[in-house]
Amino acid sequence: MAIDGVDGEVLYPSLALELFALDDASLQERTFARYNSWLMEFCEVKPEALIGIGLVSMYNMDIAVKELERCAEGGLRGCQIWQSPHASLPLSAAHYEPFWEAAASLNMPVSLHILTGFNYSSRQSRSDSKKIEDPIERSIDGYKGSVTRKLDAACDAIVDIMFGGALDRHPNLKLVTVENEIGWIPFVLNQFDYYCNRFRESRQTGMSKLPSEYFGSQVFSTFFRDPVGMKLLGWWKGAGGCMWSNDYPHPNSTWPHSQEIVAENLSYLNPEIYRKVVRETAMNLYSLHEAR
Repeated sequence: MAIDGVDGEVLYPSLALELFALDDASLQERTFARYNSWLMEFCEVKPEALIGIGLVSMYNMDIAVKELERCAEGGLRGCQIWQSPHASLPLSAAHYEPFWEAAASLNMPVSLHILTGFNYSSRQSRSDSKKIEDPIERSIDGYKGSVTRKLDAACDAIVDIMFGGALDRHPNLKLVTVENEIGWIPFVLNQFDYYCNRFRESRQTGMSKLPSEYFGSQVFSTFFRDPVGMKLLGWWKGAGGCMWSNDYPHPNSTWPHSQEIVAENLSYLNPEIYRKVVRETAMNLYSLHEAR
């Protein structure tokens, strides 16, 4: 972090991401609880620089709320749930209502991270991909996972929660879409706003506002290698909810060149938006004090 000129890191797991596709609820709950206990201890070293995000299983709401409360009491700053839920538990379902209420009241932003849950990223899906014999078809399947399927998963999760009315019922609830980049968001919001206006009378939703109006106040997004999204920052009103990240220590990370990459891609922004993107939005979202 010192080499990269970074004051704080929001911490997400790597190997644990695939555990969101466990269909053994008890095993998932116990595994996440063990991880969260470790993360609490890890972040105690420097809590203003190490911002821990707890993992919460969504099968049993009583257990989920208790674990969320334990994460908050233990100093973690937010939580992560599956982005692609089990088929029996869509994110629009009333099943999640106690959790949304608890997350809002505890001021614990809820993260939806790439590669979590029952989608193209699950172990079974990866196993099926390996069975594709034709190398071109196998490559095509991989590219779809890197781009189109990734966007589908992120978009579906946000739409299910937002259109289902959770953000309206809980105005203090915050969502964070993680590592899904941001260049696609203005286009998708423009389209959803259009169709919500067009079908206002015939297609009911749980929203009192247009989809775009939730971004920047209740829906936040991270990015690191997205030149298109970077060029659109400052153009759409939800850009104030976008947060730059360096994705350390993954191979895709901008470390140790983050300062140069940020300067090259974001220097055109006005100072107010620039400060929000690289610092202030994350600090406000996670209730951080100024780093010294």
